[in-house]
Amino acid sequence: MRKPTVWNAFATIIATMVGVGFISGKEIYTFFQAYGVSGYVGIFIVFVLFFVLCQQFLTLKERLQIKDVTQFHRYLFQGNMQKVFQGFVFTSHICIVCSMLAGLFWVIQHITGGVGVVWFILAIEILLGYIMYQGVSCSYKVIACIAPFLLCMFVLVTSLSIRQGLYNVSLQTVSPVMCFYAIIAGFLYAGMNLQTTSSVIMYVGSRFTAKRNWKVSLFVSTCLFIFLCMGTVALWGIPTEMQTSAMPFYELAQSRGVLFTIFYLIALFLGIVTTLISSAQTATDILTVSCKHNKGLAVCLVLGGSTLFASLGFQKVISFLYPFMGVLGLVYIFMVCMAVKKYISHM
Repeated sequence: MRKPTVWNAFATIIATMVGVGFISGKEIYTFFQAYGVSGYVGIFIVFVLFFVLCQQFLTLKERLQIKDVTQFHRYLFQGNMQKVFQGFVFTSHICIVCSMLAGLFWVIQHITGGVGVVWFILAIEILLGYIMYQGVSCSYKVIACIAPFLLCMFVLVTSLSIRQGLYNVSLQTVSPVMCFYAIIAGFLYAGMNLQTTSSVIMYVGSRFTAKRNWKVSLFVSTCLFIFLCMGTVALWGIPTEMQTSAMPFYELAQSRGVLFTIFYLIALFLGIVTTLISSAQTATDILTVSCKHNKGLAVCLVLGGSTLFASLGFQKVISFLYPFMGVLGLVYIFMVCMAVKKYISHM
C-alpha cells in the first residue's frame, strides 16, 4: 500500500469543504466579504480554530484507537445522550446534503439548458449512491482525486479579479461593529466546516502517526486561510451585483468567455460532488444502524429525502440552511469539546 502523504490528507479534507458554496463564492461572500475589510478578522478566527480543533480531533483519534467518527461519538456519549447527539449530527449532515443537491439542480439546469434535469439528477444520485455503498475508503479516494482540479480552477478564476480587489480593499476602513460580526461569522464558518469534515479528519487520522498530525493540521489550516483570503479579495474586485448573486465566481468566469464558463461549471459540479459524498456518507452510516444495517435502504432514504427539499431552489435552501448549519456546527464543537474534557479528566 502506498504510504500516505500530507498532500493526500490536505486534498481529502479541503475537497470535502469545497462544496458549491465555497467554489461559487456565495459562502465566502456570506461569511466574510459581506462584512467589508473586517471579514479578514473572521478568516483569521477560522485559521486558529481549524488548526487547534483539527489537531485535537487527530490526536484523540490516535489515542482512543477508534475507526470512524460515529465510533468516536459513541465513545464520548452514552445512553440517551448518545442517541440525541447522533440525531443531531445526522440532522446537520442532512442539511449539508440538501444544500449540495440544491446546487446540483442549479448546475445541471445551466449545463443542459433545463432539458432532462430530473433524469440527469437521478443518474448522478445512482452513481453517488453506489460510491457511498462501497464505504468511506471508496468515497474519500474519489474526493482526493477530484481535489487538484477544483483548487486549480478556484485559483485560476479568483486570479482574474484579485488585482482590482486588492486596490478596492486598500480604500476600505475597519469598522469595530463589523469586526464583531465578522468574528461571530468566523466561529460559525469554522463550526460548520469542522462538522462537515469531522468524518474525513477521522479517516485521515488513521493513516498518520501522532508526530505528523500537527503537520496535517497546520498545512490544511494555512491553505484554507490562503484560499479564503484569495476568494475574499477576488470578490472585492467584481461589481456589487455580481458579488450578491447566487454564484459570484461562476458569473466572473462567464464574463471571461465560453471556455471559462464550461470549465467552471464542471468545477462547480465536482465541488458539489465532494461535499455531497462526504456528508451523505456520514448521514448514511448513522441511519444504517436504525435501518437494521440495511445500507442500501439508508442510502436511498438520505438521497431521496434530501432531493425533495433541495428542489425548492438553490437561493431559498442556501439562505435558510447556511446560518442554521453554522449554529449547528458551533453546538457540535461545544458538545464534543465538553465530552472530550470529561474524558481527559477521567484519564
